[in-house]
This record gives sequence, C-alpha cells and structure tokens, in this order.
Amino acid sequence: MDYSKAIKYLYDYFYNKIYRDFNHSLDLENERWAAMILTFRKKVSKLYNYESIGTNFLIHYFCWQFNYWYNLNTKRRITLGWIIGPKALNRYQERNRDGDYYVGREIIREFDVDLQLLNSELNITESIVNISSTEESVKSSVPDDEARFFHCLMHTSLYNHRSLVCCLCSHQEDCKQYLKVTANSVYIKRGY
Repeated sequence: MDYSKAIKYLYDYFYNKIYRDFNHSLDLENERWAAMILTFRKKVSKLYNYESIGTNFLIHYFCWQFNYWYNLNTKRRITLGWIIGPKALNRYQERNRDGDYYVGREIIREFDVDLQLLNSELNITESIVNISSTEESVKSSVPDDEARFFHCLMHTSLYNHRSLVCCLCSHQEDCKQYLKVTANSVYIKRGY
C-alpha cells in the first residue's frame, strides 16, 4: 500500500466532508507533510505489527481522530498534524478501547461518511494497481495457451502491465480488452 497516498486520500475525504471545501487537497510534494507522513508510518509500524497496518486500521484511525477533533468544536480547521502528529498517535493509543465499535459514529452519521467507499477505494488502489505475488503464481501455474487465458479469466484480476507473466503472455491483448469490458474501473485505475 502507498501509505502517503492512502493518508492523503483519507485526510482529504474527511476534510472535504466536514468543511465542504472541495478545492482543498493535501499536497504530497510539501516536504513538511511528506516528512510527517513518513514519521507517522515509522512510529505506527513500531507500535503495531507492520502487516496489520492496512486499510481497516487507517480508516478506523482517521474516523477516531476526526471524530475527536470535530467533537471539540475547534475554531481552526483540522490540520494533518492534528491527525497524524505524535500527540495524536499517543492519544489514539491511550483511547478507551471499549468504545471502538462505535468509533466515529457521530461524524459518520452527520457527514454521511461512506465506509465501504473508503475501503474499496483504498483496496482498489492497493490491490489492483500493484502486483500480487500470489496472483503471479496463479497466472504462471498454467502454460501459455488457451487454458491460461481462461484460467486467468476465472482466477485473477486480469491483465496488468506490471506483471512479467502478463507481458510475456500471448493473450495479453485479449485479456486487456476483456478487462476493459468487464472491469472498466480497474482498467482505468491501472492507467489504460
């Protein structure tokens, strides 16, 4: 997962929901924000098992943090530092975990936060664009003939230009066309 892009997406999503400022977009080129995101990622990976820091963790974390600040009725707008800074991470760790099931329910209801959309957007970006070693194994488990094409139709996310197996496959054009027709959003996310 590209944590910088995931954090940008979540921050922009919640910020835009609360303030209705659709022109606002976190600038990842800003050295301050980039350094803050890197520090956050390092601290979180030390505190938790690195593999457990996925989309569900980030969504939960951002819901909790935005809900916390929104309920304080601050005069200033919520900044990225308030969400992923060291104090924010400490506050998240020291939270009352008994209420985790209800995390952010006020903000979710009031601003119509679509958790399924958040999860699917972050997961699509993660799993559709990047190469999965498991999927590469599945693709290469069948010889390069008609059987591989049908095997891939049934068991993979189809053509990916980053896949060595796909680049060497004799059915790459057919597979890419099938991807365009059956999963156009994936086709677009992969940049075709």
